[in-house]
Amino acid sequence: MSRLRVTLAAGVAVAAALLAASAAEAATFIQPPIVQANGALTINFGSNDLAGDFTDVFDFEMPAGFSDFVITSTASDGSQDIVFSSIAFNGLDFSLMTAGVNDFAFLNHVAITTGGPKHLVVKGHVGAGGSYGGVITFMPSPTDPTGGVPEPASWALMIGGFAGAGAMLRRTRRAAMA
Repeated sequence: MSRLRVTLAAGVAVAAALLAASAAEAATFIQPPIVQANGALTINFGSNDLAGDFTDVFDFEMPAGFSDFVITSTASDGSQDIVFSSIAFNGLDFSLMTAGVNDFAFLNHVAITTGGPKHLVVKGHVGAGGSYGGVITFMPSPTDPTGGVPEPASWALMIGGFAGAGAMLRRTRRAAMA
């Protein structure tokens, strides 16, 4: 009988853990990006109805460029106050600040060197009913980072063209004078 109780208790614990995990996942959101004509984009994300210790993971794709991140939370009472323990984007830690029931985290001018999957992890603790929101802004890398400076062969061709045009002008002046 005692073995049945241990097995039943273990089964209930596993079921409770699975239900808690699915409830936490259901509260996490990431909205489709708002894309500008120049390729810049904004992504809104967050989590609602948090309770206790939490770890939210956001997986998404971004092309090469530069990004800035801001995450905020505020609470109407102490039980909703979120305390972020760590926030990281692809292994880079955010700067965390707290002022009473207001928490703020940021990571500025992050170089995204390759496109593909990105990983944002938010960890913290809240009494009950807390929520946070964040914004990722992104600017694509310029297509020509050198600013259009010609290569040496192009310089030689351009100088040769000017020399040829100068020689033709000189020849036509001599012919007109004769």
